[in-house]
Amino acid sequence: MWLGEPACYTAVLHMVLPMSRPQLHPRSGVYWLRKRVPADLVAAVGRREVTLSLQTKDPAEAKKRYAEELLKLERQWAGLRSGPCSLIEVEAHGLACKVHDWWLETHRANPSEQSFWPVDLADKLWASPTPVGAETLLDELVNGRIGPHQWRIRELQTWCEQTAGTVLEKHWLIVDEISRARLARAVAAAGAAGQSHAELACPRRVRWGAAE
Repeated sequence: MWLGEPACYTAVLHMVLPMSRPQLHPRSGVYWLRKRVPADLVAAVGRREVTLSLQTKDPAEAKKRYAEELLKLERQWAGLRSGPCSLIEVEAHGLACKVHDWWLETHRANPSEQSFWPVDLADKLWASPTPVGAETLLDELVNGRIGPHQWRIRELQTWCEQTAGTVLEKHWLIVDEISRARLARAVAAAGAAGQSHAELACPRRVRWGAAE
């Protein structure tokens, strides 16, 4: 089990996967995965069959990718069957590491040009009340009940919570509210770390548009 992998995944590793093979698309020559969704999960998944391009025309590579993707599906379905689970901190950060990798790759070349994530506010997230909806935020700002910095903090918190939800959906994980909040904080840490690492990777150290 890799560091940070939710414990609810591990049971599927001991399952014997049914014998099946990648299917060749007759027109493109690219191999695909086709897998029928178990009857008890059709309602949760929202479809009866999963289809996925393996993005290769090589038979050997297709078999390798097929096995990897099939295992991912079995893990996802096991997560749906197990119901809400709890994430410890190391699991939350393991799930959020992809956010760090994405941020680093996206802003590696010009980290000072990104304006979404202000590193000076990163340590202030969740030091204020729970995030509220966009309409409430706008009303508070317009009526002078919240300052620009507080607005930005709440906006970042909301983004982290939405991103955490996306991560959970991608892994087909259902978690309790404490674990969801834990993952949102891990996403915030991953974003801040990604920005810091992107700045350090620059030939010239740049901090928010001003060369040092």
